[in-house]
Amino acid sequence: MTTTTGRRSPRWVRRRAGLARGERGSFAVELAVLAPVILAFLVMVIDGGRLTWAGSRLQGAARDAARAVSINHNSGQAAYNAALQAMNEALANSGVDCGAPTLTLNPDPRTAAIGNDQTVAATVTCDVQFIMVGSRTLSRTQQSVVDRYRQVTTGNQVIP
Repeated sequence: MTTTTGRRSPRWVRRRAGLARGERGSFAVELAVLAPVILAFLVMVIDGGRLTWAGSRLQGAARDAARAVSINHNSGQAAYNAALQAMNEALANSGVDCGAPTLTLNPDPRTAAIGNDQTVAATVTCDVQFIMVGSRTLSRTQQSVVDRYRQVTTGNQVIP
């Protein structure tokens, strides 16, 4: 190997040029080995973010459902329907694709009278789709206290 001035290159330059020629294609091999690992890590990060995001949206839907029961002046099926409507609206506005979410109220206003100062717990359960882990069932619960000065009507009687 000669330089532009016509002199021969030092030995270390020639040796280095030989090493560079022997490593051709090594970047492509490294990329082929590392690409699936990097892609899997990226998908895991995305799924973890979606899991956290879906959990917070379900928590909000449970909060809305519990609040709907606690401020509803009716008991029975009307209070349950208000909670169900609040949950469905919250999930529809959140962008979480649940399929068929379920709502559980404790105490259930359809079977038990809910009095003042009582706590109502709403649990929302839903199957959420993820890229890597497939479908996962998430469940969130939120409580709301019934207002002390609210009156609930059930038919002809008033529950204090």
